[in-house]
Amino acid sequence: MKIIPALLTAAVLACPVAAAQHEGVGQGGSHELHEHMLKSSEEMKTMEMSGDLDRDFVQSMLTHHRHGVEMAQIQLENGKDAKAKEFARKVVQNQKKEIKELERWLEQHPEPGQTR
Repeated sequence: MKIIPALLTAAVLACPVAAAQHEGVGQGGSHELHEHMLKSSEEMKTMEMSGDLDRDFVQSMLTHHRHGVEMAQIQLENGKDAKAKEFARKVVQNQKKEIKELERWLEQHPEPGQTR
């Protein structure tokens, strides 16, 4: 009958480990990436629309690109594969250029009632 208490003890001790693995803790940034993706998704869902499709598109892409850069930086900090890291470097480089273009567009096209 000592087997049952030993099995119960092992199961109790294994639960935090299993939960941590499920959440991606200790997997080289996977948990951080997932948390960022959830935050990004929530931010996009709650973003207010102006009613101007052009402005809403540019603002949405600006938010999307900023999150893309942050996700790529997580890959650069934690990733191991050289090709995946190279792709992440390109994402950061290209998205930062596009972010500047999108910000310029927003400056040149203020919302009605806003001055430049």
